[in-house]
Formats: sequence, structure tokens, C-alpha cells
Amino acid sequence: MYLSILIPTYNHDWTPLAKELLRQAEGLTSHEVEIIVMDDASEHETPAIEGVTYIHLGENVGRSKIRNLLAQQAQGSHLLFLDNDLFPVRGSYLQEMTSRAEEGVVVGGLMYRKTPQIGTLRYKYGVTREQKDAATRNLSPYDAFTSCAFLIDKKSFNAISFDESYCSYGHEDTKFGIDLREVGIPIYHIDAPVYHDDTDSNEVYLEKTRLAIDSLLEHRDTAEQQSKLLRLYLKLKKMHIVWGFKLLYVGLHKLMRYNLKSKHPSITIYNLYKMGYLATKY
Repeated sequence: MYLSILIPTYNHDWTPLAKELLRQAEGLTSHEVEIIVMDDASEHETPAIEGVTYIHLGENVGRSKIRNLLAQQAQGSHLLFLDNDLFPVRGSYLQEMTSRAEEGVVVGGLMYRKTPQIGTLRYKYGVTREQKDAATRNLSPYDAFTSCAFLIDKKSFNAISFDESYCSYGHEDTKFGIDLREVGIPIYHIDAPVYHDDTDSNEVYLEKTRLAIDSLLEHRDTAEQQSKLLRLYLKLKKMHIVWGFKLLYVGLHKLMRYNLKSKHPSITIYNLYKMGYLATKY
């Protein structure tokens, strides 16, 4: 197998991840490995690392297009996409992911470790909603798909690729999961997690939440089948109770934001915040 490890990056130090992947690649004696990092027009270029192809784009192209550009650069038969703020939990990560490569798309899962840099809301949401074992994720494999860390053969990727109409933040992975389901490409979730060391503050994460919902609404005709938030919203709308969430958001969003930006944010309030924001925009 020829494995292309593809890392999109923007204003983030990707070098710890790349160095760990280089170390692990040395143990894959039966595989040829290349690592390509593509920088989406960060303010500062990162010095080259031996064994890593680094490409700095002249203009920002967004989360979907940069992944497609990475795939075009790749020489391998299989593509491992990894976001720049991830780090393998185990030293056997590459071995574990490639062991199932011939069966379909492989997703290893996420874990969160609390650090002084990570915002409390991002950490709490990640642990409660995104940190799930393979057995749980395999109950709804397409719904549980995430684009931040997955392995796919290049032929399958080229059959769909990322939808470049998703230019802003959020839900490009929702659409990719929909496309995988529609063309019948299977997804296998395994327990080979990476740490998601996101450094978003509570304020930044709330802004990203709003941007993601805006993106969801922009593509609601296709995203409905895959988005739990949108499916729930439409169910509540049929029950004629969406107006209550809208009133709640309009009247209490400042108090909700006060909680969500605190050191002890409530996930229940966060869910109400998202539904209320969606209700004001739909």
C-alpha cells in the first residue's frame, strides 16, 4: 500500500503531529508513506521538515477545497486525512488504521484531554458528544462520520470528493458522509483514537457554532438527512413548538452566553442555544 497522509492547516503548529507520524511511518515496513501538509494561506509559513512536503497557498480556499487539493497532490492509493490539531493517542495509530484500509472508509475516533489552552465549552462538548467508542459509532456509521481524521482509498475519494460549495466553516463533513452513503461506500469505525487538541476559547467556539449553523441552513436541502440538529428542528416545527425556542433565544441569549462563556458551561443550555439560534435563522 502507498499511503498519503494529508494535513490541511491554517495558523496552527502542525509540526508535532507530522513528527509523530514520521516516527510511526518508519514502522510501516510493508507500506510506502508520504506526508503532505497544505497551508491555507496562514500569516506565517512553517519551516520545512525533512520527509514532509509543505505547500503554502497564496490565498485562503476553505476547508473543502483544501482537502480536494491535497488529494490531487497525493501519490498514494490510500489517503489519510488528519486535521492539524490532532495527535495519535497510541504509537500504533498508523498500523491500526491501515489494517482495515481495504474494507472501506476507516474512522478511528476522537478523544479529548483537558489542557490549559482548550476552552471549557469545547472540551465539555467534545467529551460528552464526540468521544464515543467504535461500537457506539458503528450503530449509525454515516451519522458518526467526521472529516478531521479518516482513511479512504483514492478511487473512492475521487468518486465524490468534498463539496466545494461549503466555503465557510462547518458541515462539509456532513455532506461528505451523505455522499458516502449515497454511493454505497461503507464506513468502519474502529477504536484507534486521536486527541483533538483544539484551542478554541468559549467565545471562539460559540462563534464557530453560529457559523456552522449558518452553513447548515445554506445547504439544508441536502443536509437534512444527516444533521441531527436539523432533523430535530424540523420535527419540532411539525409539532408547532419551534416558536418557544425562538422566544427563549431572543429573550435569554445574553444569559445563555454568560453561562456558556463561563468555566462551568451547561451542555443543556448549549443545546438550547443552538436550537434557538437555528429558530431565529430558519
